[in-house]
Amino acid sequence: MHEHLKVPVEKLRYGCDETQFAFVSTEEVEPLEGIIGQRRAEEALSLGLRINDPGYNIYVAGPHGTGKTTFVRSKVTAWAKNQPPPGDWCYVYNFVNPAEPQMLFLPPGWGKQLAADMEELVRDLQTEIPHVFNSEEFKKQQQLLLNEFQRENSEMALELERLAREAGLALMQTPNGFSAIPVKEGKPLSQAEIANLSPEERQQLQERTQELQWRLMETLSQVKARSKVYRQRLEALKMEAASYAVEPHFHRLFMKYQALDEVVDYLTAVMQDILAHLDAFRDREELGQTEGNGQDPFLKYQVNVLVDNCETCGAPVVVETNPNYYNLFGMIEYHDVKGLAVTDFMKIKPGALHRANGGYLILQAQDLLSHPLCWQALKRAIKNQEIRMENLGDWVKGIPVGSLRPEPIALSVKVILIGSLEIYHLLYHYDEDFAKYFKILADFDSDMPRTDEHVQLYASFISSCVGRKKLKHFAPSAVARVVEYGAR
Repeated sequence: MHEHLKVPVEKLRYGCDETQFAFVSTEEVEPLEGIIGQRRAEEALSLGLRINDPGYNIYVAGPHGTGKTTFVRSKVTAWAKNQPPPGDWCYVYNFVNPAEPQMLFLPPGWGKQLAADMEELVRDLQTEIPHVFNSEEFKKQQQLLLNEFQRENSEMALELERLAREAGLALMQTPNGFSAIPVKEGKPLSQAEIANLSPEERQQLQERTQELQWRLMETLSQVKARSKVYRQRLEALKMEAASYAVEPHFHRLFMKYQALDEVVDYLTAVMQDILAHLDAFRDREELGQTEGNGQDPFLKYQVNVLVDNCETCGAPVVVETNPNYYNLFGMIEYHDVKGLAVTDFMKIKPGALHRANGGYLILQAQDLLSHPLCWQALKRAIKNQEIRMENLGDWVKGIPVGSLRPEPIALSVKVILIGSLEIYHLLYHYDEDFAKYFKILADFDSDMPRTDEHVQLYASFISSCVGRKKLKHFAPSAVARVVEYGAR
C-alpha cells in the first residue's frame, strides 16, 4: 500500500463550515432576487427582453430542476412592470360583411366604456324612437301626407271618369284591372247593340275606347309614381323624426371618441344602420325580443371586449400551461338554433396570444410541440405579426367549414420558450424557421463554481423559498447541510 495515496475519511465529501454564516436563522437574510450562478443566462434573458424585434424571441434551455421556469417568470414580470400597458381589443359587427367581424383597438379601459355606451344607447333608443312615432305631431304630419296622396289620386280618378262620360264610356274593374266599356244612358251596351252600330260608329267607339284605355294606363302609371313618392316622403318624415331622437346620442359619442378614427367610423355605421332599420325599434310588445331566426335584432350593436387591460399594470405576462390551439389562438363558439349550429361575433373568445399581446407569453417547449398545428400557427403569427383565427376543421379535413372570419389582430409579443437543450438543438437544426424567430438562447448551466459568494447566496435562496412556501426558517447548520448536499 502506498500510504501517501490514502485519502482521509473526512475528505471524501465536502463539508460546509456553518460558522461562515453570520446569522441566527435565514429570517435575517435578504431573500434572493434572481438565481444562483447563472449570470450568463440572466444576461442573455435581459438582452432578449431589451430588444424589441419580432425575431428576438427567447429560448430558455437547461436541465429540469434548475429553477429556470420560476426565475423566468419572476424576471419577466419584474421587467414588464416598467413597460406601458397595451390597449383593449374589441370585435364589433361588420355592417358591410357580417361574416368578417371588425376589430377595434382602444386605449386601456376604453373597450368596456364603449360596450357600456352602446348598451345605454340601444336602451335609450328603444324608448325614444317609439315615443317619437307615437307622438301627436308625427301622427299629424303622417296624416297630412296621406291626405295629400289620397286627394291627388281622387282628382285623377274624377278626371278620368269625366273623360269617360264625354266619350260615352265607363270604367269597370275586372280581375285584370280596369277596363273601358261603351255605355248608353248609364247602361253597358250589349254585344248585339254594338253589332247593330254602323261601321263608322263602331270605328269611332273603338277609337274612343283605345284613347280612354291609353289615358287609364297613363293615370295608373302616375298613381304608381305618386305612391313611390308618397312612400319616399313618408320614409323621409320617419327619418327626420327619428333623427331628432338619434343624433343627440351619437353627437355625444362622437365627441367622446373623436380621437379614435376607427371608433368614429364604426359609430357612423351604427347610426346609419339604426336609421335604416327603424322598425326594429318599435314597441317591444309589438316586435318581440327576437327576429324570426331567433337572433336578437339589437345584438349587432353590442361590443365584444376581447381583451380588457383596464386593470393591467405594465405589460401583460401570460403563462400558458396547456398550449393547445384554442388556448393559444382563441375560438369561435356556437349555439344551437332549431338544430343548426350558429354563431356571431359575440361568440369570439380570446386565447393566450390575445391576452399577452403587447407583453410576454411564456410557454413550455415540450408542451407546445406536442401540438404540431400550434407550433406552425405560432411561427406564422410571429412572422406575419398578426393573430388570425382559423377553423381547425379547415386544416384537419381540408374542407372549409362555414364560420366567421374575424379581422386579424396586429400582434406585438415576446415569446419565451422554456425547455431542454436537446429540444433547442433539434429545433435549431431541423426547423429552418426556428433560428429566424428565436435568436436569443438563455442557457442555464447544471453546475456552478463553489465559491464563498455562491455559498452565501444559498442562504438567500433558502430564505426566499421558505418565505414563499411558508416554512420554518433554517439555522446556519441546516443551510450548511443543504450546501453540502448540492456539492459535487
